[in-house]
Amino acid sequence: MLPGAIDIGMGKSFPDPKVPPEEVVNDALQAVVDGIEEVYPGEQAKQLNEQLMQDPKAVEKFIATFLLG
Repeated sequence: MLPGAIDIGMGKSFPDPKVPPEEVVNDALQAVVDGIEEVYPGEQAKQLNEQLMQDPKAVEKFIATFLLG
């Protein structure tokens, strides 16, 4: 389960698009029913997964920009 930014209080500082929490829950439960191990709810997560497959180091550098310090 790797969702994009979820539309809850903790995610308010993340850029849009945000995935509704209900969509995350529905995707997670459907994955259990379907026996799927990797789930990427929301457009951000789907794009991140595609980018990880193409250039994992670039994604690592991008995510590092969100870290403090």
